[in-house]
Amino acid sequence: MYFFTSNLDSAVPYLLIGVAVISVIILGLLVYIAILQFIVSGYFSSKKFAIKSKHKVEPLTGNEKFELMVFNNNVNEARVLSFGFLYRSNSVDFFDTYLSDANLKKDAKVVIMSRDFIKLEIEAKHLQQLIESHNNGRVRVEPIYAYVTDISGHIIKYPAREVRRIIYRHFKAIDDVKKAQEKAERQEKSRIKREAFMAKFKRQPKAEKQIVKEVKLVEPKKEETPKVEKAE
Repeated sequence: MYFFTSNLDSAVPYLLIGVAVISVIILGLLVYIAILQFIVSGYFSSKKFAIKSKHKVEPLTGNEKFELMVFNNNVNEARVLSFGFLYRSNSVDFFDTYLSDANLKKDAKVVIMSRDFIKLEIEAKHLQQLIESHNNGRVRVEPIYAYVTDISGHIIKYPAREVRRIIYRHFKAIDDVKKAQEKAERQEKSRIKREAFMAKFKRQPKAEKQIVKEVKLVEPKKEETPKVEKAE
């Protein structure tokens, strides 16, 4: 009995170490399973979209457009409720525009098949005008996002950096023209004031006076005839 008790006392530390190791392994497995479940659920989720936006120019007409593409990256088909751009917490929804371009009814359901995408081309000037209405006359353009809303109401968004850069370039060009016009107007006003000032204080040319010289005719002196004395 004493031998068994002494052996048990010496084995307790090893048992504790073994339990701790097994606990750590089990905890690691649980974390791994949770991460794997999150990845798998995200992969099969209907919210898994990718959105791309870019700028393009029509080669024949020179019209600028923005192209918006919504990709369905999961193995199931996915329905979208809206998509477009987000700017300063304001959504610019082009869902109805897509329905009109695709000749679909207003109550039509837009479903993207697995590994497929939908595409919409937007007139650049149309989006620029919409963002300008929210920009309050500022040239600086805040971040713009391309977004899509899924059937669950979740919003997935991606930065639209190229769209933002093009719109800023447009606003900057308008502002440069405006500043150039204002500068030209200031210069014209300064020129008019300067000419008016110079005209007011400029010396008037004196009228030339005609100087008439009087020419005095001096008659020649008569020569005196020498007197001749008579002889007595």
